[in-house]
Amino acid sequence: MPSIEIAALRQEALQLAERVDGHAVEVLGQQFSYQDEGQRIALHAQSVRMLQTFRAVTKLVEEELHDGAAAVLRSLVEQNFVFTAVLKDPELLQQAVKVEEGEQRKALRALSTLPLDCRPQGMTDEALSEAIEMRGTASFEAFFWAQKAGLEFTYQTLWRHLSFNAHGALHATNDYFEMAEDGETVLRIRKTVLADRSIDFVLTAVGILMECAGAMDRQPMTDQRRARRELLGTAWNGLRDRYYGFVEAMNRTGDKASSPPNAAVAE
Repeated sequence: MPSIEIAALRQEALQLAERVDGHAVEVLGQQFSYQDEGQRIALHAQSVRMLQTFRAVTKLVEEELHDGAAAVLRSLVEQNFVFTAVLKDPELLQQAVKVEEGEQRKALRALSTLPLDCRPQGMTDEALSEAIEMRGTASFEAFFWAQKAGLEFTYQTLWRHLSFNAHGALHATNDYFEMAEDGETVLRIRKTVLADRSIDFVLTAVGILMECAGAMDRQPMTDQRRARRELLGTAWNGLRDRYYGFVEAMNRTGDKASSPPNAAVAE
């Protein structure tokens, strides 16, 4: 994909992201929940968190920090697994609470292995032991939440693909090497990588946020809001089709291009 086309398409994707951000702010800012709607309150908080994570992805892409954008996008994908799962089955909110307790238990157990002078004041063995016993042993498993959300395919493709960027393993550095034609000689270390895939990062984040805002929208769908949502969806689909077309063309010619993982779909 020629660099000038990458830059132009990325700019269009970022402009769309800005419009979707404004739409999500309007929708989420108008939502209300009653005190007995625990599931909805939790989802509203999660949706606001997802908006913040979405902004982190787009900001990193704006600064051409694409590797970091991929790592943050994986977090957004995980948040969406939980959001969608609890949206489908409110009883899973209790499982989410148990997971939080389990994660706290692991942190407290790890703290108990430190010398006393390295712990916060008052964190004695006795205090930690009591706190640990009050918490369950559940742990966060991304696949469990993906499965409950009906997004196993996204887990096995997009989430796994993004895991390379989120981990500290050396294989994530492969994109930073510019190699000679012999495939063995390193010519230089790139300072900017994943320029083409960054477009997909933005479009994937846009799709997730659009779905999230739509799921939370309890307000009447006015003609204006409906028209805006349809317009944003059309623009999203058009950019995604153009991006996939670029990638397919590059793959046919044998040029290096990143095959886009399957993104979340905004209806």
